[in-house]
Amino acid sequence: MRNPSIDALRGVAILLVLGAHFPSYPFWARISWSGVNLFFVLSGFLVSGLLFDSLRRSGSVQARRFVIRRGFKIWPSFYIFLLAYGLIALLRGVRPYPLRTVLDAAFFIQNYTGIYDGVLTAHVWSLCVEEHFYLLLPLLFLTAIYLLGPNKAPRGIAIAAIGSLPICFFLRLRVAREGEYLHQSHLLLDALFFGVLLSYLYRFHRERFQALSSIRFGLTGAVLLLPMALGIETNRMVQTFGITLGSIGFGLLLCFSVDRWPTNRFVAAPLRGLSWVGFYSYSIYLWHVIVRFFVFAFVRSPFGFWIYVASSIVAGVTMAQIIEQPFLRIRDRVFSGRLIASQS
Repeated sequence: MRNPSIDALRGVAILLVLGAHFPSYPFWARISWSGVNLFFVLSGFLVSGLLFDSLRRSGSVQARRFVIRRGFKIWPSFYIFLLAYGLIALLRGVRPYPLRTVLDAAFFIQNYTGIYDGVLTAHVWSLCVEEHFYLLLPLLFLTAIYLLGPNKAPRGIAIAAIGSLPICFFLRLRVAREGEYLHQSHLLLDALFFGVLLSYLYRFHRERFQALSSIRFGLTGAVLLLPMALGIETNRMVQTFGITLGSIGFGLLLCFSVDRWPTNRFVAAPLRGLSWVGFYSYSIYLWHVIVRFFVFAFVRSPFGFWIYVASSIVAGVTMAQIIEQPFLRIRDRVFSGRLIASQS
């Protein structure tokens, strides 16, 4: 059962990203880089929830099965995107052929090597961060189960998630340089692990989670996002304090939203549209750069930005139905069971 509120947040995140890569509106472009951080918090909350549910249900997690099922979600669309990128590079006559760009992306190491095509693969870094998280998280669960036992493991995982906040903050404080973009996983995993912490509270301490879902904490979350909204991504203060506060802020907005849906139909209607866009956000994220490439090349219109947004959504939905959804149906036939919920 999907959660429309979480999908609506995904919709917000993907619209922010679309604004980042076609900067037509100054304020939208200024805050748009934070969309990836929102994706990170949501991923941490959702993906860890799958493992928490498995641990609570059976006392164990099937790490290999988890990784393979995540692969059915992520890899087919991603590698077909890379094939499309390789074909476009061939047709453009790019010399030398960007084989290293393709390989670094294919092995999810691009966010460390920094080798990418600034037009068509600059967004792959965030997928690398998420893929590293998908490998690290089940290892954390297995370690906690081994050291603490299945009953105490969730609390140990929550403590590790809390610990990621100061660790990543001090790593950023040490290595961040004014004017640099931070793409390395070890500098950004705290956003994902803050989602893990919230997922733990949601499943094991619902009363504490409900306290965080109050309007007061929702407003606090919005205030904590101000450094991200008003600052510049490469500013050192934003790189350090801003990212930490932004992760917490997005997390509190997630708490506020997850069990809420407006009853007013005039408010609910646009949110349903936003939720629909969020449902296809992964595919939209992958393919929007290719749409942008063609819009830049062939569209000469004052409405170019909105043509790009609409075309990115159409392309993402279409490719999801052609590639992502069939592979998910295969996944669910081959790996039946409830380990991976439909929300993921």
